[in-house]
Amino acid sequence: MPVTTQSWVVTQRLPDLLFAADARDEPISLTAADYRALHWAWSEAIGDYTRRTVTKPGDKLVAFAAIAELFQRTWRAEYLAGLWRPTLLQDLLWATNYEGRAPRPERYRAPSWSWAAVDGHVVASLLDDWLGAGVGTAVQRCEVLECEVVPATPLLPLGKVLSGTLRLRAAMVKATWDPDAQLPVLYAALDRLEEATLTSPPATSPAPELTQIGCAYPDSTEDACEIWAVPVLWNKAEKYAAGLVITPAATEGVYRRVGCFHSPEPDEDPGRLVWMLEQKKQEIIII
Repeated sequence: MPVTTQSWVVTQRLPDLLFAADARDEPISLTAADYRALHWAWSEAIGDYTRRTVTKPGDKLVAFAAIAELFQRTWRAEYLAGLWRPTLLQDLLWATNYEGRAPRPERYRAPSWSWAAVDGHVVASLLDDWLGAGVGTAVQRCEVLECEVVPATPLLPLGKVLSGTLRLRAAMVKATWDPDAQLPVLYAALDRLEEATLTSPPATSPAPELTQIGCAYPDSTEDACEIWAVPVLWNKAEKYAAGLVITPAATEGVYRRVGCFHSPEPDEDPGRLVWMLEQKKQEIIII
């Protein structure tokens, strides 16, 4: 699909770097600062686009394909239903604006981990001073085992998709929330029972302690009852994490995204990341 400014007026506000590829035959050499600027521009483009009224919401990826092509010519990275493979974990941390949260679309349009799967204004990244690019090696991450997308037609590889699968190796903690709240608090039932000793076995098993692990952002007005918190990025030094909220899908052993979360502000909760660091990592499939 050729890129034209008529496809979407936001092209008038995109960085000049994106248009330099048209003037050269060879790939552009990008600095680290260039990559950060492009990723910021991409996040802003998603926010601007999803804030607008789309005539056919099901055509989100089709309508956005021209912008994606413009970025891809400069980035030269694989596009995954609205996300980019080199920045996949960061890109997974999008959130819907709680003031305009909408019902989940009845018809499939994208994998649940893509912002194109839902309606409403999307904030493309929850990254901040504790998890942003400037923190460097202090940020740890879960492992991406696989991420594949099947386009509806090879003639439009950046457009509509038939399916998408994301496989992560990560911690996974059973959680609870109030999805009707604007910004639900995310809790996990953590068993604080210490290991019993032969000399002093516990008389009874105490009930699991309900612990606040973060602030959640539901993707839609859907009432998801059984949910799990999956940390994606975290900073042990700052005791701060961000990740996905998932729920079981129709297929056993498979999940779909229903929201995202981040830790409470460090000055609000001096607690640890024990709830996630002590969990054994496992393979998680999200569609």
